[in-house]
Amino acid sequence: MAASNQDHRPSHAPAPSSATNNKKIRPNLQGTPETLLSILYMRAIDAKAARPILNDRYAVDIVDSMDYNWAKFGLSAGRSAVFAMRGRFLDRWTADFVKAASVAQRDGDVEDGDGVTVLHLAAGLDTRALRICDALLTGQHGNDRRNEGQDRGDASELTQPAVHWIDIDLPEVMDLRRRLDFPRPTGPRFRYEERAIDVAEAKWLADLALSRTKRTMVIMEGLTMYLTPEQGRGLIEQLTSYFVSSASSSSPAAAAAPQRKHQMCFDCMSPLYMAMQRFDPILTQTGSNFSWLLDDLHELEEWDEHGRLRLADAVFGCDHAETRDLGWKFWLLCWVCSWIPALRRLVMYVRYEW
Repeated sequence: MAASNQDHRPSHAPAPSSATNNKKIRPNLQGTPETLLSILYMRAIDAKAARPILNDRYAVDIVDSMDYNWAKFGLSAGRSAVFAMRGRFLDRWTADFVKAASVAQRDGDVEDGDGVTVLHLAAGLDTRALRICDALLTGQHGNDRRNEGQDRGDASELTQPAVHWIDIDLPEVMDLRRRLDFPRPTGPRFRYEERAIDVAEAKWLADLALSRTKRTMVIMEGLTMYLTPEQGRGLIEQLTSYFVSSASSSSPAAAAAPQRKHQMCFDCMSPLYMAMQRFDPILTQTGSNFSWLLDDLHELEEWDEHGRLRLADAVFGCDHAETRDLGWKFWLLCWVCSWIPALRRLVMYVRYEW
């Protein structure tokens, strides 16, 4: 079935009020935070396409509610589709994580309650919480057609676990959300909050005082490359040290047979992009640059002092089955790049578990 640009927004989350009263908001973001506006705009472009990848209709309303020179990025429909594909993979992994918790709950394999925590770092103006909440309510995520036409089996027998979702970003970004009257998800067993936090600071995670053993997913879309290598390693070490499998996870027995219940997913770039970033209008127009670029994806596994972290999934941006959804021109470009090792690994979407 062909994708459609039909508006599938759930009724529980209205569009920003500023879009309806024609009051335009100036974002007033500078530097790296300003890059989030380009990502938002590309999702709006994708949503208006004849065959959208992510179909984030909220993005269209949010773009319409702001007074900003969107044209300065020179963003094409093709590049917008690529960024929407990135969002699709991370959305999918997040939805699958929550569904897996439902299965564990049904089978009695739960600890510290039946809930899950989702930390969305560098959330920007991303409506991912709305998309995932909608997926949990409807059983179908956006334009994800992996199981189209298949029997859902006993999925209806599963009870959604309580989801505690926290969108996290810098204070200036959260202030913009407030001025936009940013839409918030509401649903059964779905608790949502926003926090103004700089994740480069040392004690941000401890200050949240979250359960250390509850199943947790950490999403970091468009974040890692803006960190320094030292900040990147510090963030990975902080996450893997804080969230543990159980109170006794540091025991020799737990180390020998670790129970991996936490996950993180993010996008990253290879070191080749260091030489290419001067030609990226998103970076040049905002005065930003990439610092932490990854060559060996397994290197991160060594940073977990408990030895539990492992790479669970790695998708190369130009070498996966769904490049066909990008249109024939970008599909052909991806096919060519997939045969060149350095270009094949230029952009990656990864999922780790521990």
